[in-house]
Amino acid sequence: MAGFISAHGSLSSSRPLDMRKATFLNADKDTFQFQIVCSNKLGILNRILLVFSRRGYGLKRLNFNENADPRFATVLVVLLGQEDQVAKVANELKKQIDIIKVTLTSKTKTGSPQREFPNQGEVNVL
Repeated sequence: MAGFISAHGSLSSSRPLDMRKATFLNADKDTFQFQIVCSNKLGILNRILLVFSRRGYGLKRLNFNENADPRFATVLVVLLGQEDQVAKVANELKKQIDIIKVTLTSKTKTGSPQREFPNQGEVNVL
């Protein structure tokens, strides 16, 4: 029996996801970026990721950096979601013991037109 890889990376025996329908799944979701300041302890990244995975969020981007003070670290997380659900995740993150600060640094409307810049200073070679 052939299986398919699901959006979460697990093997599934159901039909594959139709990509024409997949664009509609994210149509009402916005892109959010969180900055999380936490203690730089063993297992903290795993605990942060568990909060997102319990709610079924797939992360678009994850960045983990040690601060100037090696006792602390900064985690940048970018994900797709609805504002009310993302607020619940932020509140749940704030309840974690080793998390010091959770900040929503940006919100981008999915599907909004991106500003295009003309090619200024373009040189034509003959």
